Amino acid sequence: MIRVATAADSQLVQELWHAFNVEIPDAPWRDDDEDDFAPDLSLLADSDGIASLRRAGSRVFFVEVLYVRPGARGKGLARELLRAAAEHAQAEGADHLELDVLESNEAARRFYERQGFPTVERRLATPVDGLLSDVAEGSTYGFVHVQTDDVEKVKRDAVKVLRLEPDVEVEGGWVRVRSDATDAEPARLKALAKELSYTTGGVVLSLGVERAYDVRSEVLDKSDQRHDNVSAS
Repeated sequence: MIRVATAADSQLVQELWHAFNVEIPDAPWRDDDEDDFAPDLSLLADSDGIASLRRAGSRVFFVEVLYVRPGARGKGLARELLRAAAEHAQAEGADHLELDVLESNEAARRFYERQGFPTVERRLATPVDGLLSDVAEGSTYGFVHVQTDDVEKVKRDAVKVLRLEPDVEVEGGWVRVRSDATDAEPARLKALAKELSYTTGGVVLSLGVERAYDVRSEVLDKSDQRHDNVSAS
């Protein structure tokens, strides 16, 4: 039986809120808001579960928490609480429920997806130190793919260009080449691709990512006809 919490239930509401926070802790950089929990309305499933709501607009209520104690799970209480929340929102003239769910909480995400909650936005976070350091520019790296199975020839030809031994892998009729030298100097990636197109006589694809967002690709065939593509995101 789902019921509306009253003032007499304040201790139980705080207890269930605390249990939720213990099981699903918030991001470590956020202030502890446990003592600030004051929803507009809480719905209780006896003492086993809670759904707390606050009005977030003329058409929407926000679900602050939906929680069922571990020992009471598997009985459909979360679904009943959510339905009761929807009935309350509708009675108050709202037509939507919103809620947050941690990306890492896969069980909760699957549950809400089954109840018909699509993802409408994502909240992203990063340490400010990263944005203020050189790392903010992102990584630069690249690969050259050669359409051949002759790994040793590709490696020998690459060494002649780079003056060092690259990392080489083969899969599906293509040899992939990368090295610290071409990561450090993207211009050398293009030079390597051009040389390998001459020496192997096959199709060569170079793919480089500069500062983690500037993507550069180049395809070379036997006649050295090139098709360049540059995109940023």
